[in-house]
Amino acid sequence: MGEGVSRRWFLTLALMVTAGPALADDDRGDEGDDEDERAALAEAVNAGRVRPLSEIRRLLADKLPGEILSVEVEEDDGVWSYEFKTIAADGLRVDVYVDGTTGAILKTVRR
Repeated sequence: MGEGVSRRWFLTLALMVTAGPALADDDRGDEGDDEDERAALAEAVNAGRVRPLSEIRRLLADKLPGEILSVEVEEDDGVWSYEFKTIAADGLRVDVYVDGTTGAILKTVRR
């Protein structure tokens, strides 16, 4: 990935809490990219540049419009954000974008 290009990947709560440094392995292939991204995320969480998913979920407990289907985290030029994909009570998918540092909702998109 080039500098300044957004990176997206799916994460789980366990990854956010326990992600460790990537293992060095010359035969990693595409999995090596995922490990590098996980390591970057773990370093950012440990350095306080992004809040762990567990903390963000606690902040948003009464603000998300339904059941969480998945969570993505994105880093773009050093700015971290979360994207929560949810299903609202009316059955529509709602994507909620959240600042990874403050936990503030940036925007909501109904699909």
